[in-house]
Amino acid sequence: MAGLHDIHLRTGCFCNTGACQRFLGMSSEDLKENFEAGHICGDDFDLIDGHPTGSVRISFGYMSTYKDAAKFLEMIEECFIVKECPNIPCPVPSECCTTSQIEIIRATLANFKTQDSEDNGQEQTVGHPEGKHMDVLNVENIASQNVETVEKTLPNSEMQLCDTSTSRNRDVDVKISNICLYPIKSCSAMEVTEWPCGPRGLLFDRCWMIVNENGVCLSQKRELKMCLIKPKVDLNAKLLLVQAKGMDTLRVPIFSHNQENEELMEFSACQSKVCGDRVHGIDCGSHAAQWISSVLQRSCRLIQQDTEHNRLSKLKSMAEGKHSLSLANESQYLLINRASVCDLKQRIKEKYAAMATDTDHKFCLDTDSDVENLIGRFRGNFIIDGGIAYEEDSWIRVSIGGVMYKSGGLCSRCQMVCINQENAERSREPLTTLATYRSRKVPFGIHLFTCQEDHSTTWIRIGDPVIPMEKMLGD
Repeated sequence: MAGLHDIHLRTGCFCNTGACQRFLGMSSEDLKENFEAGHICGDDFDLIDGHPTGSVRISFGYMSTYKDAAKFLEMIEECFIVKECPNIPCPVPSECCTTSQIEIIRATLANFKTQDSEDNGQEQTVGHPEGKHMDVLNVENIASQNVETVEKTLPNSEMQLCDTSTSRNRDVDVKISNICLYPIKSCSAMEVTEWPCGPRGLLFDRCWMIVNENGVCLSQKRELKMCLIKPKVDLNAKLLLVQAKGMDTLRVPIFSHNQENEELMEFSACQSKVCGDRVHGIDCGSHAAQWISSVLQRSCRLIQQDTEHNRLSKLKSMAEGKHSLSLANESQYLLINRASVCDLKQRIKEKYAAMATDTDHKFCLDTDSDVENLIGRFRGNFIIDGGIAYEEDSWIRVSIGGVMYKSGGLCSRCQMVCINQENAERSREPLTTLATYRSRKVPFGIHLFTCQEDHSTTWIRIGDPVIPMEKMLGD
């Protein structure tokens, strides 16, 4: 969220392992386990096994101004402080609807405005009234003194639903409207009318990934142009076909351990990293590497997941079961409710309609096609239609086409949803609006895992009925 407001925050382990242990409550064994999981200085591993690897902090120096501090505070207020509880199914409890703590911090910052600078019409520096500059640690101390109360102010991470029993008891005809898989992780979607499901999710969903020269998986957050790479799986020909503007189609054989094919001779085993996990993969060869590198204008390689090596979900809500994953971040499937997307679209339109000018001109919601654009940003596998906005939040078990799935909880969102999947442009929306009413983890959509234990292949089709079989209490 800070990046969307042109604010640079510092992250990491304080450049000091001892300080990291002290402030994060980590043991020496924790540090060793993080290192074994591939965590090094300067990487993208913010969480390992659900625990933070460092802190997020803002630093002020002699050149910092009161305006800088105020801008940061405005971002916190806009994105993380709930001012009122919406009259729709909402995870925000009424007692969280207060801005008292932001006023405390604002008053604290006001004490550091230099009166002399204010009188002279100059931009104020962030310093003590005596004229001494404020030390970085003092800012962190101010924040830490208010952490407990601010935590109470912000919405609870455990989703608490408003009472919507009246509206949800009515019969609704909910069906699958779209099915999407993403053969290459973080690249464009492949939309299908029907598709087989395997033990890790949709067959060949996120089965390939693009890695840098260090073997670390790339994503759209760093490489926007990845969404313009369009992969397609040909099940009959056993090929991955990849297209990009100005490039010939890349044809990559689908690797299988029991398959003998001269085209696979160049493939080689390798290890890479996805979300802190060491992943065993198959390097798809130099031709694929050159093709991908030409598109992204950097040295890259295309890696296929080795299906003989198992990777398990780390979601706490699924701790009771062992669920195999593809190269997806957290779950086998992601379900998105079209009604929830339409509600979000309306909120964004109303937000900008109330402004004198559209401050985010790259994000326009004037046509029906913009709903599809918005849906595409959430990169779901199953898109459902015919339901009530956010009713999926409460589902525990759901039947889709006669196959039972269990929910892994809500999917927390990051700035990747702000990337237009059609042109690779970044905007502040929809994450900025989502953060105003969907709690601090900004959830949207739900994780799903198959309940089948025999790992037999099933098919899912557009039009398959979606029937919630078990919901949260009170829903």
